[in-house]
Amino acid sequence: MSELQKYDSIIVAGPWQRGPAIRTLYKNLSPSQNIYYLPRGGLAAAEFSRPRDLKKLPYLALVENERIRRTSSIVFSSKVERDSLVSWVSKRAPRRVIPDFVDSLSGQESTDCSGDRRFTFGFLAEISPRKGLLPLVQAFGDFLSSSHAACTLKVGGAPRPGSERYARHARRAAASLGDRTVQFSGAVKHEHRASFFSGVDVLVVASAFESYGLTVLEALSEGVGVIITPDVGVGEYLGEIDGLYRASGCDRSGLRIALQAAYHDHEGSSSRARRAARAAAAKSAIEAVNLRAGAEWASMLGM
Repeated sequence: MSELQKYDSIIVAGPWQRGPAIRTLYKNLSPSQNIYYLPRGGLAAAEFSRPRDLKKLPYLALVENERIRRTSSIVFSSKVERDSLVSWVSKRAPRRVIPDFVDSLSGQESTDCSGDRRFTFGFLAEISPRKGLLPLVQAFGDFLSSSHAACTLKVGGAPRPGSERYARHARRAAASLGDRTVQFSGAVKHEHRASFFSGVDVLVVASAFESYGLTVLEALSEGVGVIITPDVGVGEYLGEIDGLYRASGCDRSGLRIALQAAYHDHEGSSSRARRAARAAAAKSAIEAVNLRAGAEWASMLGM
């Protein structure tokens, strides 16, 4: 008996793993073992939207579909992820939706330094078409023109390989708004995320697709308001909590309206009190998500 055969169930998280390693894994499993596959958004149509992504198709056909055919169940982190699955993926395995567990979020408000700076929106993600920086910059410009508000957009993130041209378009659009209206901070390491959030009033997650979106929970846990677009999976589990704003779409118009709503919601309010309320709401929401995830995993595993 191999070491792997000592377990009743095996969880495989993430796609695009090495073919030989996957084949070795399945070769050493017994037919009675359950295998649960968590694709983590890697099999969504958005992952195949660029010409350079076509190179993934042979892997999808030769490795991913083989894995799925031997899987007891595919476990998606949201309905958004499940519904965005590419159509040519094998339909043999059952499909379930269970939220991700959330760990290591402090639930404490970050340092509030809003008293000595302009109101600041934030963007924290890789720069690529899917993450929506260009329509956000354009929407931010439209919002400034219509409201005459004194605001800054702080951008944290580096271009995704293959999206350098897109990043240049976003920078040109930002430059047209005036000096330092949009500030590019470059990639933000995980240990520096709290510092990034401390300089932001409202984070904008402008993605066309996020299988889950832990950044949303991180920001709320630090007391930051968050705007999300419809296809951000974690939004399914949050309900209407303080500090969460829902854009009607990830397009320029939908984002502009959401920016305006979030900004006006802050006028005349205490920033420190808002951050404390959001941190508390986020803590309760995360506890509820974890309880739901635990109950659904226990049910599936027969515990």
